[in-house]
Amino acid sequence: MADDLKAVAYSYWQQGLTVVPIVFVKENGGVKKQPLVEWKKWESRNQTLEEFEALPWDRAEGFAVLCGKPNKEGLSLGVIDFDVKKTTAEAQALGRKALKHLRVTAREKTPTNGEHYIFYSRKLVESCNSYHDVAALELLGRGKLCVVTPSKGYAKLNDNPPTIVDDLNAEFLAVLRKAGVLKAERKVKRELNVRPCFKKLLEKPILSHDERVALVNELQFQGYSLEQVKEIFHENRAWEANYSPEKTEYQIESIYGKYGWFTKKELQARGICFEDCPLHVFEDCRFPSLPEEFDKPLTVDDVIQILGSTVKHDDYNKAITFLAMLLTYTEEDQINLGFLAESSSGKSYIPLELSQYFPKEDVIKLGYASPTAFFHEFGEIVTDPLTKRKIIHIDLKRKILIFLDQPHDQLLQRLRSLLSHDEKNIMFKITDKREKAGLRTKTVIIHGFPTVIFCTAKFGLQEQEKTRLLLLSPEVSQEKLRESIALKIERESDREAFLQKMLEDPQRRLLAARVWSLKKANIRHVKIPQEFRELIYDKFLEEHKFLIARHQRDITRLLAITKGHALLNFPHRRREGDSIIVELEDVEEGFRLYKAVSEANELGLSPELFNIYQSMKPHFAQKKEVEVDIGKSTKTVTLEGITIRDFQGIYASKFHRAIGYEESRRVLKTLASVGLITETADPTDRRQTRYTLLQSGVSQSEKAPSQICYSQVGGNPPSGPFEVGEASGKVSGIPPTKKEYICEVCGGKATIRVYRNGVEHWFCGKCASQWEGPL
Repeated sequence: MADDLKAVAYSYWQQGLTVVPIVFVKENGGVKKQPLVEWKKWESRNQTLEEFEALPWDRAEGFAVLCGKPNKEGLSLGVIDFDVKKTTAEAQALGRKALKHLRVTAREKTPTNGEHYIFYSRKLVESCNSYHDVAALELLGRGKLCVVTPSKGYAKLNDNPPTIVDDLNAEFLAVLRKAGVLKAERKVKRELNVRPCFKKLLEKPILSHDERVALVNELQFQGYSLEQVKEIFHENRAWEANYSPEKTEYQIESIYGKYGWFTKKELQARGICFEDCPLHVFEDCRFPSLPEEFDKPLTVDDVIQILGSTVKHDDYNKAITFLAMLLTYTEEDQINLGFLAESSSGKSYIPLELSQYFPKEDVIKLGYASPTAFFHEFGEIVTDPLTKRKIIHIDLKRKILIFLDQPHDQLLQRLRSLLSHDEKNIMFKITDKREKAGLRTKTVIIHGFPTVIFCTAKFGLQEQEKTRLLLLSPEVSQEKLRESIALKIERESDREAFLQKMLEDPQRRLLAARVWSLKKANIRHVKIPQEFRELIYDKFLEEHKFLIARHQRDITRLLAITKGHALLNFPHRRREGDSIIVELEDVEEGFRLYKAVSEANELGLSPELFNIYQSMKPHFAQKKEVEVDIGKSTKTVTLEGITIRDFQGIYASKFHRAIGYEESRRVLKTLASVGLITETADPTDRRQTRYTLLQSGVSQSEKAPSQICYSQVGGNPPSGPFEVGEASGKVSGIPPTKKEYICEVCGGKATIRVYRNGVEHWFCGKCASQWEGPL
């Protein structure tokens, strides 16, 4: 019995539900359900596998499931309990009448011949026992346990799974209304300017004494006079079953003006605060702005302005980062960002500041983590019930991972399959070294897709990491630096005053409330209609005439930014179940933001490096002729491009800071690795390398790439990977003046020249056959 009980309980636990073993105790002529463990701690956190295994299953006669708390899919378990033991025959008849209007779902019989109707709700289920005496019905939700089959005396009445509904509380009231149970329900006569929790409270037909006290206090602080409060209570018969005008006025007079503002803590103590309230994120539960502005549409420019309170300039960077963070709360639309920039430029500052708008429990910040340490630190060790082996389980669903100033990308290399969204549950095998046991293999399972933000000063990420990240770089303009310094002076001169100013900023509070509302909205998918899919496809191909493999990942980032904008305005988007529908405005903003960073990203460069390239481009293309001594004579040599030392000098003059030799070499090597510049030997000093503009790359114009044509002394073309074509104009060999030409690869005597796009190249026979120039 115990093994069967545990096996069924484990199936509930695997869904992300909390289970509690119970026994049945005789008490006062009846039977009481007694939990064998203290279970309240699991209302605020998940039950671990170790805790599940440690439960006293050998003594259990059954088990209960904790209702109301969301499972792994974000669905809240709720149960409608039909009680025939402690209710009258009239109430039971009314309850059966209401149950006829209920959807078909999983049903179970209780030992007292009552029934449980089990549902999953996308919206959090709140417990409700207001109609138990009237209709023998009670809704078991948050903070309630429900005993289930195969507990002693319980049995299934059908084989249906629990039905998923949008809002079980609303469904429960609807069936009561259809059965006539809610005939006496009173509606508010006027629209009251109160907080969301009180608006929800006013939906109840009857209020408790504590709830009425809180309502009087709320109306007072919202500006209603004593006489207005009395009128409101009289209009609604004081939300009492036995309404007395004299008693009501006396109670209001004894309450009005006697209490302070009720904060979240005080509202929670009275059972009024509800978890998906948009003000739940604020301890004082005050509106971030006027109530009518609370759900107003937000544009990208609005977001940029709000974020600008602590992040100066960097408009596109902060907008894209914020929208990417919003995607955290979807099922699988998350993207990964990489902030690549020089030290002290603020690459980690932007994601850290933006994370302040998100719930603390959803953000994981890492200053440094080795690949193995990451798995151990954030993993929860559980025991596989089948193999009995220890498994490190990491739940990253709906999380934001911020890696700050990582010295290397080895951890990203380990997480490649996670960053690519290959599978929701990904298994890793790692090894640990023990003192005497040698190496031991461990299994790590990562569940869910997080939003990953990787910050590093390293330019040379591997290609596989670059294509998995949307690369961003902070601005380093003089205007930004001036404003950032002014902000830093203000912040560090009086930290407490600055923090208070930020906390009281109504626009910042509004944006934080929008994030909280989005989290609680349980939007799993963002759908793009067919007409917008065609628009996106046509426009993307219009801007990319020649496609490359990495565009398959680039289009995903464009779509992600589009969906992020839709999530920003989710209250104003059409809702279909757990999905919202993208509108044209979202597509237009998606293209606008993506275009700001697309050119650098599609080359595999950070915007900072691409900006350096654009500034240096004229210098890479420059040519100058110099006289070179050869024994007793001289010859004229054409020098193309610049050396590393030239680069250092030009960089200092353009960006107003010195750059080291090694860092300069890394920058130039990175630009060469993506095909923007090429390295050639300096004809005047073969120990030096010159960096010249490479007239190649992926062209997005309609013009077909030109062919390469060449000539050789003697007239016969060399063998090699060249496409032979006709040269425009006369192509001759080495001039009869016997002027020597130098091979631009090895520096030896050149015998072959190659033309491409009107540019002349000289090679020796060996280097010409091996040259892998732009075709």
